[in-house]
Amino acid sequence: MQKVNSSIAINDNVYKVNYGEVHLASEFQNILNYSIYLNRDFFPLLPSKDQLISIIKYGDPRCYSTLVLNLLGLFELHPYVNSSIKNPLTAFTLGDFLPKIGYIGEEAAEMESTITWLYELSLKGWIKHLQTGKTNIANYSDLSTEEILKEIKKLQYQWGVD
Repeated sequence: MQKVNSSIAINDNVYKVNYGEVHLASEFQNILNYSIYLNRDFFPLLPSKDQLISIIKYGDPRCYSTLVLNLLGLFELHPYVNSSIKNPLTAFTLGDFLPKIGYIGEEAAEMESTITWLYELSLKGWIKHLQTGKTNIANYSDLSTEEILKEIKKLQYQWGVD
């Protein structure tokens, strides 16, 4: 179980545990960084814009929520949790949404430009996850949506998925 600001002792040395954070060179001493990677035995779904719209539409606009893309290619809204604790079942986090700012709920689901932006952003994280197996992707692809979809088709072909 991950804990914020936790430590671990290895061979009589105590290290602060951080999830893939970047530090100044002088801070590297006694810091243990880690990342979580997935080894798949099946090819996941292509994230669906319709499913994203549904998640946004039926989310509670009164709650502080985090929009994520899980390892199966499905969007989920989670109650906000300290962002330094990473969920190993998350491929990519699209963002944290404050209550009552208009990004969650029925009206938000009708904001075409925002939905398109979130969907395209999710594909940029999704392709990085598929290529590397890394979870909690922080830096995403700079490919266009069209290039990403072509790359996903290539990966599906390699996996024998039609």
